[in-house]
Amino acid sequence: EKVEGWMQELAATGKYTVDAETLAKIQASFAAGYADDAVGAAEIRARFERDGYLCDTHTAVAFHVAEANRSDAPMVVLSTASPFKFPRDVLTALTGAAAPASLRELDKLPVRFNTVIEPAEIRAAALR
Repeated sequence: EKVEGWMQELAATGKYTVDAETLAKIQASFAAGYADDAVGAAEIRARFERDGYLCDTHTAVAFHVAEANRSDAPMVVLSTASPFKFPRDVLTALTGAAAPASLRELDKLPVRFNTVIEPAEIRAAALR
């Protein structure tokens, strides 16, 4: 019944507020936090250097918040996206530099190759 009311409020106003009892229960089990772009970039770089794990910008924030809230309780960070979805930000985080101009301009160049080869055809195509 409570949830139905919250969902109606969300649909009508774009937000909802839970009651004090529900809020207390949520706060007893969940923690929240944030990271700005610089902290997220540092986390991407640190995870890659320390663990060899290349994470996306959102997962980097999750790792940062998890570390900030570390306790004896079990904690899981779920990767939320591919680092390849955010290549510019991930490259900058890893190297401290933007992508070279030649790569930044790729999306403006014409497509030169559009042939699709099925895996079973790769050998024959390579030997042509």
